[in-house]
Amino acid sequence: MKKNLLFAAAAGMMLFSACSNDDDIINGGNVNDENVSGEITIALNAGGSGVESRAARPVYSSEAYSEVTDVELKLFKKNGGSWEAATGVTTDLAGGWTITDWATQSAVSPGTTDNKTTKTVKLKNLEKGAEYKLVAYGYKKDLTTSLSWAAATATATPDTGKNVEEIFAGEKDFSTNSEGKISTTPVQVEMRREVAGILGYFKNIPEKVGETTVKSVRVYASSSSAAYTIPSLELQNQSGASTGTKTTVLELNVPDDATVNEGIYQWEGKNEENLKTEANSLLGGCFLVPFAKVDGTATFTIALCDEEGNDLKTWTGVLDGTQTGEDDTKIFNVNRNYFYSFGKKLKADTTGGPEPDPDEPDEPIDLSVNNEITIILNNAWGVIHNMGIEEN
Repeated sequence: MKKNLLFAAAAGMMLFSACSNDDDIINGGNVNDENVSGEITIALNAGGSGVESRAARPVYSSEAYSEVTDVELKLFKKNGGSWEAATGVTTDLAGGWTITDWATQSAVSPGTTDNKTTKTVKLKNLEKGAEYKLVAYGYKKDLTTSLSWAAATATATPDTGKNVEEIFAGEKDFSTNSEGKISTTPVQVEMRREVAGILGYFKNIPEKVGETTVKSVRVYASSSSAAYTIPSLELQNQSGASTGTKTTVLELNVPDDATVNEGIYQWEGKNEENLKTEANSLLGGCFLVPFAKVDGTATFTIALCDEEGNDLKTWTGVLDGTQTGEDDTKIFNVNRNYFYSFGKKLKADTTGGPEPDPDEPDEPIDLSVNNEITIILNNAWGVIHNMGIEEN
């Protein structure tokens, strides 16, 4: 009987010890390293549903995924009413304040609206009773966009003559207690897309408008901006004034080997491993720096152009009436993390729609038709609304 009691007591002590260690881990402590102040989870939210990975980039569909490979962390400490770069703090990352293998991080809630990947980082040597802000931003390797930091925000300026790059960013404030441990738990820095996206998908391009030969399809924006602020969850751009100048954002050329049948260009669609398109269709996309609307001017127009780039025929981009947050369906802001799609392409590598809805096929805009044509707006890269264009 005594043996049983002794065994039960020993088991209870072992169980209590195990629970205590678990609590230390849960609370961000580390019995082997008293300098650990706590843990922070870095999360990238690509929007949409499910964790997708596609090699086709830049934009060839409205899929909510990313190609982030590197994530940079910056820590700021409050000094009076301003944020200053924190000193003396370290992490458990091999790269110090850089995560260079983001694609290998854990996925959270696959198949749900929480399309995230995450990484937990230990912070060491935080000061006692202090307020901190951790900023994280993610990008594809060899970022050419320049970042100019002022306190805890940066002005992001795309390299002149190069495409706008996809950047995700986020921030989180937290504080430490009298022991220098993080007192607000759990702490998560969620990075969201800081740029907008646009896609053009058109088919049945007329050979001529009147007597003039069509050579390309263009998508124009009413304005542009040279810079934007990160991190920010504001939809509109907070840095870099909009130019108010008409800008070509997409130019899709008719293939040189296209033939003509009944006045419509004909060619085979693409059938590559990571990109498939319908026959007689043009597809292109890119990222955009968010910009403010121009009063009195439609935000997007589409044009058939001749060899010299002259507009032969144009349409105006029209938001669907169910789209909220805008009081004009033709003149509106271009927001960060919004996707403006002229034609429907839900996945880059198929024309048959995404799983589990394979019966939702591609719907490129038919430019041989003169009436109103359906377009799509993905609000915050996850909710799809119909749009339309009207002939000018």
